[in-house]
Amino acid sequence: MIFETHAHYDDEKFDEDRAELLSSMQENGIGRIINVSANLESLENTRKLMEEAHLYGKPVMRPMFYDFPEQDVCWELKEQYMFGPSILVAPILYEDQNERDVYLPSGNKWTLLMNGEVYEGGQTLHVTAPIDEIPVFIREGGPDLVDGWKKIRENHEI
Repeated sequence: MIFETHAHYDDEKFDEDRAELLSSMQENGIGRIINVSANLESLENTRKLMEEAHLYGKPVMRPMFYDFPEQDVCWELKEQYMFGPSILVAPILYEDQNERDVYLPSGNKWTLLMNGEVYEGGQTLHVTAPIDEIPVFIREGGPDLVDGWKKIRENHEI
C-alpha cells in the first residue's frame, strides 16, 4: 500500500500537517505501514513499474486476473490486488477486522513479507493481520523485500 498525499497548495502548511499526521499514525501503531510504503517506493522495482505504466499503459496496482488470467478464481477476487507482477497485497478493509483469507495464485511460491514464511501457490490461506500489518506476499523471483523488512523491524524504525 503506497501512502502519499497528492494535492496541496501551501507547502509550509502541508509539511506541518503531514508531520502531524505521520506522528499520530506512528503513535497509534500504524507506523509500519508508512515505513513499508517508503521502503517499497524507494525500490528500483517501483521505478520500473512506473516507467512501464508511463510507456506502455501497464497498471501498477492491478486486479489479480491481470497477471493470472488463466486462473478462474482470480477473476472473482475483489479485495486483494497485485502491485506489479510480483507483490500481492491483501489489505484489511473493514472495521474491527484482524484476519482474512488470501488466495495465492498457483504456479509459484509466495513469501509472506512480515515473517518470511513461504507458501505454495494454488491455495487460500487464512492470515492474521494486526492493525499495524497488511498481508503482503512476494512472488517467487520477485524483489527481495523480506530482508529489508527485517532490518526495519530490528532497528525499531517502525
